[in-house]
Amino acid sequence: MTLDEARCLTEEGRRDFNRGAYFAAHECWEKVWLKAYGQERVLLQGLIQIATALYKLCRGRQDLCKRLLDKGLLRLTSGGLLFDLDLDGLRRDAALLRDALSPAVPLAENNTSLGLLSARPMLMLTIVQSSDVGNETTPDNAASFNNEVRSMSAEQGNKQSSFFTDIKELRRRAREHMEKGAVTSSYQGDRETVVKVLNEALATEIVCVLRYMRHHYMASGIHSEAVAAEFREHANEEQQHADRIAARIVQLDGEPNFNPDGLSSRSHAEYVEGKNLGEMLRENLVAERIAIESYSEIIRYLGDKDPTTRRLMEEILAKEEEHAEDLQSLLQRFSEKD
Repeated sequence: MTLDEARCLTEEGRRDFNRGAYFAAHECWEKVWLKAYGQERVLLQGLIQIATALYKLCRGRQDLCKRLLDKGLLRLTSGGLLFDLDLDGLRRDAALLRDALSPAVPLAENNTSLGLLSARPMLMLTIVQSSDVGNETTPDNAASFNNEVRSMSAEQGNKQSSFFTDIKELRRRAREHMEKGAVTSSYQGDRETVVKVLNEALATEIVCVLRYMRHHYMASGIHSEAVAAEFREHANEEQQHADRIAARIVQLDGEPNFNPDGLSSRSHAEYVEGKNLGEMLRENLVAERIAIESYSEIIRYLGDKDPTTRRLMEEILAKEEEHAEDLQSLLQRFSEKD
């Protein structure tokens, strides 16, 4: 990712954030975060967590919002610089919002106490006003991510002349064995192993969809409405993961395995029905933790051998971690009520 691409995506995320489209902001910033290094990676993660916190608050998840704000504020260190974003201003306002979210006070009362939650959007991320506004050069002391991108660009520039002397060979290789699609001679992974691992991840996602959908329809009790809605949201997101994994398998000249025979044995997670709401929450949390661990191992295995598949699994892993946070928060809330 070039410096200009990172800047544009960050700005697009800022605009989404300021119009209250917190999930869209999360998606933009996550793309930059996956390529970032050092302090900028930490700051981007803080922005992502604050956007996720506000998304959860819009869905009535006050407790989870407060926890995510706490995590985000830890990463938005005072004086941190990311392009020309006013992170100190956002940090100050997010801290005020967090302090307004007292677990002992109903959300409606908190709205009247600070007036922060009634307006949409709830927080604004502005641009630092300075004499350098309009200048495309970022401050020198915000350099770990920006300099890394520049050094990568310089390195590519140094290689450019030798690369283009071989352009005819590059074109010849691209035309050769076109039936292999995305798998070219430069692919460094063990394709058969990667396809096998991805089919196991695909089975895991399908089992999770089935389990979440059963729990969505079987959830009952005084607290069931909010939990059932969460189960349905997770099921939809797991289905999206399955779709993306299946598409990648095809790109690797493999075949996605949707055969129901052996589905549970291929899956890393188990299909457990659960007798009540508490058991359903616990079983889903266990399944998410299994997915987090197994996907982390897949990412470590892929390394630099298959960066496209690795990025896909990193994005799915980030979502599974969110699911685990959601479930742990719900489980804690209902344990306290019981």
